[in-house]
Amino acid sequence: MTGVSNPAFPSAATTLEGLKLFANYRLRENLTLTGSYRFEHYDAADWQLDGVLPGTVPNLLTLDEQLPHHSVQVVSVALRYRF
Repeated sequence: MTGVSNPAFPSAATTLEGLKLFANYRLRENLTLTGSYRFEHYDAADWQLDGVLPGTVPNLLTLDEQLPHHSVQVVSVALRYRF
């Protein structure tokens, strides 16, 4: 007797994309201006939590757990002095 196998669970997926830029500009012999820019985007997809809210299933308490999704941009500027 053979049975039909159940399909596998869907896979969870995450993506992380980022960009970093750095620059230095010499103002004088001992003074440098430095700058940087960073961008990061993170996204997650998990079939176990997508669409499940605190009131979705009466006997399941998820405490409103959400998957992480974020985009961040950081700009920094500094002066470097050497003596």
